[in-house]
Amino acid sequence: MKTGYCQLLDDQQGFHLTSNKMGIVMNLPLVNTFLPTYEAWETRPATKEEMLANGRPDEIKVAMIASVSSATEAATHIGEYSTA
Repeated sequence: MKTGYCQLLDDQQGFHLTSNKMGIVMNLPLVNTFLPTYEAWETRPATKEEMLANGRPDEIKVAMIASVSSATEAATHIGEYSTA
């Protein structure tokens, strides 16, 4: 995608922004902060049997509350839970 003096490239390492204004070339890696997808879970304390089986006293995931994989989904999630 090319706009003005900048070009957005999608290669195997991810997205890069290349600027060629006034003969200067910059290659800036863009970070996808939602990779891997953020997941919010309802949890419960582990039982003694589960602690022995897992080898540690983790909480047990019961149900997924939300899955966020983009900035738009994050904004929607924040809007829904900030008014609750």
